[in-house]
Amino acid sequence: MKQVIAIIGRPNVGKSTLFNRLSEKHKAIVIDEPGATRDRNYADCTWYDKEFILIDTGGFEPVSTEKILIQMREQTALAMEEADIIIFLMDGRDGLTPSDKEITNILRQIKKPVFFAVNKIDGLKHENLAYEFYQLGIETLYPLSAQHGGGMYELMDDVAKCLPGTDETDQTPEERLRIAVIDTAGIRRKSRITRVLEKYSIVQALKAVNRCDIALLLIDAEEGMTEQDAKIAGLIIERGTACILVINKWDVIEKDNASVGNYVKDIKDKVKFMDYAPIIFVSALTGQRVLRIFDIIETVYQQYTKRVPTSDLNRVVREIIESRPPPRHQNKANPFSFMTQASVAPPTFIFFVREPKAVHFSYQRFLTNRIREAFGFDQVPIRMIFRNKHR
Repeated sequence: MKQVIAIIGRPNVGKSTLFNRLSEKHKAIVIDEPGATRDRNYADCTWYDKEFILIDTGGFEPVSTEKILIQMREQTALAMEEADIIIFLMDGRDGLTPSDKEITNILRQIKKPVFFAVNKIDGLKHENLAYEFYQLGIETLYPLSAQHGGGMYELMDDVAKCLPGTDETDQTPEERLRIAVIDTAGIRRKSRITRVLEKYSIVQALKAVNRCDIALLLIDAEEGMTEQDAKIAGLIIERGTACILVINKWDVIEKDNASVGNYVKDIKDKVKFMDYAPIIFVSALTGQRVLRIFDIIETVYQQYTKRVPTSDLNRVVREIIESRPPPRHQNKANPFSFMTQASVAPPTFIFFVREPKAVHFSYQRFLTNRIREAFGFDQVPIRMIFRNKHR
């Protein structure tokens, strides 16, 4: 299971710079102005063999009365609550501030690993800037330069010791079956108290998706597929998690055969790349069709963990390719030499081909659909990887 690491601290201490360096993705806003990062950014990261979700938060001013800083304080508090590990970043050039002391007092009450880092220590000439922060009574401080990378290894090597390993080979599929119910309507109801919570729900959903094999995406029949539902669906697709779309409150909807078809079409139009996901209409209130969810879960999980013999895969794929050869590359044929299934959950297939980059997306889609039909993967995501064939 991936754990969540949140980077917190006052505005303009370099949190986004640290986030970008660790994630190697320039998703966060890096502007030398307090309040530039108002929302959280998140990314899947790896430190050697340890995987985790990294969150970059807005600045945290515990005693501020400014509206923007109050919002930042709220989202940072949520990050601290949801995170498994916290990196508290301070600014060496600003020196120790009253806000740093206040945040430290708050962190002392949290029973989670907290790492105290002093940023903008750019080389030997700035080393003395970190000494002042020992007044906080912290045994271990991590001087670093998020911009230049100094001190990163010392910090992250110690952070990684708090992360679980990624080896789960000693677990059987039955022991690893995990199901998450993602109720975005419930999240929106809570967001009426604070809109920050709705935005932060993406991170909550991300944690759930990363920790499950099958996600039950609960959709309010009266509201239909909302923007928030579509965002969560996108996270599920990105991570290759199996999904069942559960349409709740179906008992209160006036319907006929045509309306049901239109409803399904509308959902599939909004999540085009999840057209494989089974849809079930239920009423949690009356219990209508709720128990049928377990039958669908069983079918989906069987497909999700199914393995195709290599000989069968090669035979069928060759027949598929003969019926519709791949597009030529630079006026030459682009033959496939060998196919194999690399893993399950999700089913992942590797195709060895002369020029992988020349396999157009439309042809990849064609192969995906035909493999679904041939081997019974019609209700789960599958991944296709194209590599250079051995010469």
